[in-house]
Amino acid sequence: MELPSALSPLAAQLAAARSPEDLAGVARDYRAAVETGDPAAMYALGVLLYEGHVGRREVIDGRRWLQDAAHAGHAGAAAELARIEACPREQYAIGQALVHGVGVPAQPSEGLAWLRKAATQGLRQARLLLGECLFHGHGVAPDPAAALPWLRAAAEDGCADAQDALATAYHHGLGVAADAREAVRWLRLAAAQGRIRAEYALCLALRDGHGTEPDPADAAHRLAALVEKGHVGAKEALGRMYVDGHGVTADAQRGLALLTMAARDRGPRRLPG
Repeated sequence: MELPSALSPLAAQLAAARSPEDLAGVARDYRAAVETGDPAAMYALGVLLYEGHVGRREVIDGRRWLQDAAHAGHAGAAAELARIEACPREQYAIGQALVHGVGVPAQPSEGLAWLRKAATQGLRQARLLLGECLFHGHGVAPDPAAALPWLRAAAEDGCADAQDALATAYHHGLGVAADAREAVRWLRLAAAQGRIRAEYALCLALRDGHGTEPDPADAAHRLAALVEKGHVGAKEALGRMYVDGHGVTADAQRGLALLTMAARDRGPRRLPG
């Protein structure tokens, strides 16, 4: 947010602040001033909170002070609110805060409305979060079919998390007909961007030939890279491949060592009952 000339005192105070304590003092001064009903102080406090000048960004509380200032006749606050409410990134910030309860009690249904505004205007992260909320039922009843268009739009825009989510949907037939090949296609795209869960799922698909031509050698190579990153499932999967000689030269000693590491990393498993 660019501070207008009408807020030059605040701009000067922010420029002069040398520590978090200085900024906290500025905020305290404006909090005291808003008690007198001063619209300019409400506007300044709204700016401080909305932009996160005094710590974590408090978009909901900051917007509320801007609204109060606008209702009191402050033209700058009204203009800033109009800018915020038309900007997809700001719509996303408000929606995310409401969905997750950042600084306020969670209000997911209202948050989803803001996310939808931003997603409709093409903001990738809004499409992803809206899709995830619809898919998992956060603030609404779970509706994978309604989630998929938003996830697909984000995935086609290069979002690895959305690509991974689409792979899961196709793998399990959630909101769409199950399609193992389509699942693998999205796994490859997500894995190429470093999404670890997608890379591991792709390894298993290559190992078993599920949704793709079997390529256990490639699976073993990829699993080995995940083992280097400490992935427990990869240790277990690669260990079994060495024990069985599947995709690699059989090496029972190496396989058992990997299986032992995986078991240690997983910790003791409690028996049912």
